[in-house]
Amino acid sequence: MIGAEIISRTLFILGIRRVYLYPGGTIAPLLEALICDGIEYFCARNEQGAGYAAIGAAKMTQTPQVVIVTSGPGATNVLSPVADAFYDSIPLLVFTGQVSVNSINFEKKVRQTGFQETDTVNIFKPVTKHAQVLNFKEDPSFVVSNAFNLAKEGRPGPVLIDLPMDVQKGEF
Repeated sequence: MIGAEIISRTLFILGIRRVYLYPGGTIAPLLEALICDGIEYFCARNEQGAGYAAIGAAKMTQTPQVVIVTSGPGATNVLSPVADAFYDSIPLLVFTGQVSVNSINFEKKVRQTGFQETDTVNIFKPVTKHAQVLNFKEDPSFVVSNAFNLAKEGRPGPVLIDLPMDVQKGEF
């Protein structure tokens, strides 16, 4: 199975039946997998709308909700609702698209090496319980399950997983 399929199946097993999103190219493999697994999606008019819709659903259901956006400006546009969820202790699982692992600027001396590459994890660390880039060395199901549980345990809040394209499309 590819990474996106594993993530989608894991969300289904965790009881997620609807996600809140604003689509884009770097998150397309996950969106396709969600549709194949029968998970509904609420497509907002922008990333902030997707984030705030998920916050509303989390408040109503008292369970973590899933927000999905693309890379670059897509990720930065969801920062406000994620910060809101952090300050108000609302459990969210946030997936952001990302360029392929080999294009991520892990402390290279250039601004960026991939189109719409943004250092999402470091931007979101102050307003999430945990933020990480998923890589090939980790089991996607384990990472997603742990993130879901972390979002709701103790003082609830958002957890972010940055999903590189090659990880979404790669075989595990």
